[in-house]
Amino acid sequence: MPYRIKGLSEALDLLQLNLSLYSIQLRIVQLAILKGWKIWVLSAIACLLVLFTACQTPQPITQTADTAATPASTIVDTPTASSPSTSATPSAPTPIVNRERLMTDLQALNFERYSDTQLQKARAYLTQTLTAAGWLVSEQPFATGINLVAEQPGNDPQAGILLVGAHYDSVQGSPGSDDNATGVVVALEVSRLLGNRTTPRTLRIVLFDQEEAGLVGSYAYAQRPSNLDHLEGAIILEMLGYTCSIPGCQAKPAEFQVELPSDRGDF
Repeated sequence: MPYRIKGLSEALDLLQLNLSLYSIQLRIVQLAILKGWKIWVLSAIACLLVLFTACQTPQPITQTADTAATPASTIVDTPTASSPSTSATPSAPTPIVNRERLMTDLQALNFERYSDTQLQKARAYLTQTLTAAGWLVSEQPFATGINLVAEQPGNDPQAGILLVGAHYDSVQGSPGSDDNATGVVVALEVSRLLGNRTTPRTLRIVLFDQEEAGLVGSYAYAQRPSNLDHLEGAIILEMLGYTCSIPGCQAKPAEFQVELPSDRGDF
């Protein structure tokens, strides 16, 4: 049962729970990738499972009046006179990930996205696709690039914002099909599947520029305080098209002071 956060301790517990859920879903994606191109369907489905879980509005909870006789660990829902009817509301049909659309997007982005001209070409395609899916798209320029921001308002102003992000630039000399056209096309499919759905949370898709230059675009985005207002969580899509199970194939830059869970590229 979701609940409304009442303090820092509960916030940390909820964050840990959500991170665990995201890790499980990402693990599903990465294991599925071993099976070949058909995993685009499984990858996008796993991403959507995370999204649908996170999009749910936290619901308040109350305890019975006789709190002295009720154990502290026991929490019950107490309906009130103003509570809405508990009768079941028909839910929208489960969205179906379209493999052909994923591959079409991937082919459309199959070019180097490094120079200003190349990046402009990519933004034109991304803007057209997001707009066609029903999202309001805007550009956020910064010193060396332009981030794309697409948003769909939720129907509960108190529910906050959920962000899905991916970088759309590539390194020079590479079409960046895996890094990171794969993440971008899943974000585009998310936009199509959720574009005509009403959700409590506001949904936001951010496609970052200049990630390959040192996370410049995402840093510029985070430096705008208004971008972080009411932000409840973020799911970042990165390199969803390849994995490696050979021991020793996964390494990390020396400056990254973190311990990897495996020396394989399977996490």
